[in-house]
Amino acid sequence: MMIGLKQILLIGLLFYFGMLLFLYFQQKKFIFFPITANHELPQHSVEFTLHHDNVVLQGWLFQEKYAPNRLIFYYGGNAEDIYYSVEQFQQYGDTAALFVNYRGYGASTGSPGQQEIFQDALAIFDEVTKHYRPEKVFVMGRSLGSGVAGYVASRRSVDGSILITPFDSIETIARRQFFFLPVSLLLRHPFRLIDYAAQFTAPSLIIYGGKDNTVLPAQTERLIDHIRGDKKSVLIEEAEHNSIEMFDRYDLEILQFIQ
Repeated sequence: MMIGLKQILLIGLLFYFGMLLFLYFQQKKFIFFPITANHELPQHSVEFTLHHDNVVLQGWLFQEKYAPNRLIFYYGGNAEDIYYSVEQFQQYGDTAALFVNYRGYGASTGSPGQQEIFQDALAIFDEVTKHYRPEKVFVMGRSLGSGVAGYVASRRSVDGSILITPFDSIETIARRQFFFLPVSLLLRHPFRLIDYAAQFTAPSLIIYGGKDNTVLPAQTERLIDHIRGDKKSVLIEEAEHNSIEMFDRYDLEILQFIQ
């Protein structure tokens, strides 16, 4: 009986450590869900391409003529096809908006990763602001993109940050889903937005949903507590993670903030 029990325990341990190794080396597949569709040029847009770090980053600049006045850098959610977000920005008036697919997403080449996406975002920001020299510049990120927007806001001068359904960190989400694993030791792409929040120098607008089961409201509120400087938090009680833009208040708050 004892030998059988030891064998069971040994098999269990081997399985557990095997799972840890698998998750450590394959975690990108659990974090990033690239949309690789190719699209025609959106209306009122010009193509944007940047060669950086041996990859090609592709996207669109919407309403380019307004870029010297007011420009928003938009960073999409994990499995979001940013092509379908362009049209919504027509509601923000005389505002230009830049949409660039993360590496590995859309027509952008390469493989996504936290540091790679962060460095791409800074390179894009520097290139575009140098060229257009906008009077007002905002960063706007949704879900995963809120981590990118927050990182840029902590490293560059912006006039405001708009964070949609933001998390404190992916680590917190992963711990909730994989409570039986040492997530903090395994995770190589933690997107710890909470670490960058204290470095914001511009006003922040945070919009989140009361029925969000992906990023729990408590996670967003923990992040809000760590943001320094002026901030406005907007809780849309009936909104879920993927439906928040369907509420009228969503666009009204963004429009008021950028104006």
